Amino acid sequence: MCLSSPSSPTKPLSVCVALATALLLSPSCEPTTPSPTGKCGECAGCCDAQGICQLGSSPTSCGVNGASCRTCLATERCVAGSCQLGGAPDGGGCSGCVAGGQCFSGDENGACGKGGVQCVACSSSELCVVGICKTPSCPSCLTGCCQGNTCQPGNTNTACGTGGGVCRDCSSLGKTCDPLSHTCGGCADCASGCCDSATGTCQPGTTDAACGAGGAACVDCAAQGTLCDPTTAQCTTCQNCPAGCCDGPVCVPGNADGACGQGGFACTDCLVEGKACTSQRTCELPCPNCPSGCCLGKLCVAGTGDSACGQGNLKCVDCASAGGTCDKNTRICAGGCPNCPTGCCDGSTCMPGSSDSACGTGGQVCVNCTQQGRSCHVARKKCE
Repeated sequence: MCLSSPSSPTKPLSVCVALATALLLSPSCEPTTPSPTGKCGECAGCCDAQGICQLGSSPTSCGVNGASCRTCLATERCVAGSCQLGGAPDGGGCSGCVAGGQCFSGDENGACGKGGVQCVACSSSELCVVGICKTPSCPSCLTGCCQGNTCQPGNTNTACGTGGGVCRDCSSLGKTCDPLSHTCGGCADCASGCCDSATGTCQPGTTDAACGAGGAACVDCAAQGTLCDPTTAQCTTCQNCPAGCCDGPVCVPGNADGACGQGGFACTDCLVEGKACTSQRTCELPCPNCPSGCCLGKLCVAGTGDSACGQGNLKCVDCASAGGTCDKNTRICAGGCPNCPTGCCDGSTCMPGSSDSACGTGGQVCVNCTQQGRSCHVARKKCE
């Protein structure tokens, strides 16, 4: 104290100033952070080993809500207070590209690049493919994607995309193609079930609340007032149909190639698989001993004709009816719109087949459901 007392003489002013300054600057005078709750008190970031609150956004001090700070690994970066995979901030451990000191996957149009290089933004006419901005080769393919110079539906794991962009191989990224948005999503290795988009987890695809297959987004049949057919992983609504199958809400005989089945389950379109409906109402290869040709009915033919093209024991494809020709070497239709097994043909353009104005599958001519006063079922691709 700098006040005089009977027992202590008055101290010089300079000493008083020095003492006051020391008291004000001493770290022991006041706590660094409030401490009513937790080790660091009301700390929005993280608490380091000395009990001091840090911002929590640094790779060496990462955390939120007063939790103990964590040091991220060399292959991680601090995002919103959590250590996440993505490589070192300087790109040393980044397999994608770096922007603003952060590592990105490098396969997005706005941040494209590989090998830890600086990210670049592709132009509106380009698409990022394996870290390189490329111009699509078939820009007229608005609802699908380009694989080479060929327009694909854009809804398969190996050829995913839309807007005429270059097809992406989702499987190589450990992801699956969402058949509705035509983008690579989560749920990798989910070919036998469906993807729960809310949690990003693969489901068996046989329950009423999560029905589906092929890694597609799960459908909540119960919410639609329908049931999940565990055999086909499709929602079905028709009942009392033991001898046939359900084509949407309608019970059909189940002996047609495009609507095959029995037991009241959802019909299967054998044509999508290049198969035929047998007398047992199951989809099978029509002439199994025809590996180098195709099946015209149960007859094995060479598979090089425009009206009977194909190989591998499958049903022959009529290229001519779709405005195409048969390539004699590959036995695959060229031109027109015959190579569209999961969608439908609008002239020579392969459409996804799930919209009300262009509904269908198996490479058939698209149907405009709105002209019939109906809508297209997204999964079955039929007017209902």
